Amino acid sequence: MKNLLRICTLCLALGFALPAAHAQSNKWGLGLRFGSPTAFTLKRYLSERNALDINLGVGQRAWRDNSYGRYRNTGFSAMVNYLWRQDVGGASGLEFYYGVGGLLSVRSYYYDDRRNDVYNTRAGLGVTGAVGLEYFIPRAPISLFLEANPYVEVFPAPFWVNLGGALGGRFVF
Repeated sequence: MKNLLRICTLCLALGFALPAAHAQSNKWGLGLRFGSPTAFTLKRYLSERNALDINLGVGQRAWRDNSYGRYRNTGFSAMVNYLWRQDVGGASGLEFYYGVGGLLSVRSYYYDDRRNDVYNTRAGLGVTGAVGLEYFIPRAPISLFLEANPYVEVFPAPFWVNLGGALGGRFVF
């Protein structure tokens, strides 16, 4: 955890120390998102209108009962979304985006709420969406975003729906 904080501090320090270029002319964004999932985020700006967003971390914390037991938490989570972007009229540096992709997660099912040592780990796979706003800070290679992520599971619980979301920031280079 200390190394994670050091990396984040270094990225933010570099972001404010480096000469700024217009964020949208850059190709990559690297940062953190806090929410569901909480993750490292890597965004590849493919063009002025499209991007690919990759998130690796932990998330989808929810309580749910099913035939496997009570789902209490999720371990690893990998989410990838293809995004369509557009400027928000009258707001310099603000973009609206939406997209679709997939999420792979590993979660633990606990059979007895009183015992944390009896559980089963299973993988989950589903379709995810993304709807959000991203703000590029003027004269700094930093962007901030707020995003909602609807999720529909395909395996192992078809049509289970969850709504996640996150707030985050990226160093754009």
